[in-house]
Amino acid sequence: MRQRPVGERPGEQRRTPVALVDLPLAWVRRHVRGGEGLPAHAEQLAADSTALLLSDLPVSAVRARA
Repeated sequence: MRQRPVGERPGEQRRTPVALVDLPLAWVRRHVRGGEGLPAHAEQLAADSTALLLSDLPVSAVRARA
């Protein structure tokens, strides 16, 4: 499978800020506003979600690799 250059994948210009900024910020904000600390798995969840959003693979393929 050929890797496409950055910016060439459909919707990438919208996916990148969601994956790198919006998703992790929402995750942290939810816990801070609730007066809680971040769960131990928060960093891994953010990393996995970011990888999935930036991946060309369908969700089922990414889950199978995990």
